Amino acid sequence: MIQDFVRESAFRLVLLALVWCGSVIYANDLFALDGDWAHGVVVDFNPDNGRSDIRTKLAANWAVKPGLSSELSIEHLRAKVTSTNKSDGELNWGWWKAGYDQGATLSSDGVVTQRPGDGIVLTIDGMQAGRHSLTTWHNDWTELAKLQAISVSLKIGNAESSLTQHVVPSRRVKHDDLASSTHFEFELEDGQQLSIICTPTQPGQFAILNGFAIDVPNPARSIAVPLPANGDEHIAERPTLQWQAPLGSQKLAEAEKKGSSVDTIRSYSVYLGTNANSVAQANVQSPEYCGATKQCRWPTDAIDFMRDQFWRVDCEYDDG
Repeated sequence: MIQDFVRESAFRLVLLALVWCGSVIYANDLFALDGDWAHGVVVDFNPDNGRSDIRTKLAANWAVKPGLSSELSIEHLRAKVTSTNKSDGELNWGWWKAGYDQGATLSSDGVVTQRPGDGIVLTIDGMQAGRHSLTTWHNDWTELAKLQAISVSLKIGNAESSLTQHVVPSRRVKHDDLASSTHFEFELEDGQQLSIICTPTQPGQFAILNGFAIDVPNPARSIAVPLPANGDEHIAERPTLQWQAPLGSQKLAEAEKKGSSVDTIRSYSVYLGTNANSVAQANVQSPEYCGATKQCRWPTDAIDFMRDQFWRVDCEYDDG
């Protein structure tokens, strides 16, 4: 069996790519080492319909009932999702079965506002003081809606200002790594609450939120769609590891063609071994280090598939 890990060089967090947003959420099948969350927490909003195929592996799956609000506790964390419309703004869920069939369990469902123009408010309490990151995913599972940018704002404690990004939701992606996302990095003091507000930018638009993660690498700067996929038990001897360039770098490449100055990937560093923790913690001096490449592939000599194999790819950017 092969399992894959991915991270960008600026982070110490390792991701486990699962067949779906292993960024382990390797964004891109979420991950845990030795059965526990290694560093990050990934939460997938699910329909409350009793189906098991909608769940994202190794993520906290939050079944949301239609209504004014929904709450979830994950160990020391407490989260609540509501509408910006405090009077009668209800939340609902939606889903796309064809996406589940492709393994895109995180991005094929989520929370959506009942009324156009309303927004989604997610609050998180119980985080420890220190430096953190927060990631949100936004993929539209419908066919007819016109995709318009959603404003995603992060407010820390009682601060008057907030961090804001705009994201155009992707539509019906067949792999969670390809879903649109936002990513924030910030400092948090003890006892401070996080508030994430997702609001439409155009009249008649709905807000959508597939899931969120705390302290995982930026999906837009991590490799996408790794092959062999996590948990694949049917691998030929000496497989070639393959992946797609980070979704963010693909978009930046288009900007570069138009003459914009962009931060590009210098190389990919590849690691391979039979111990998950050793691969996760390896550096260029470790026996698990295979080498660096500018290509999105790496041939291997791995032949012992009676043992699990783990691989990891670090994205080395020009900015270090």
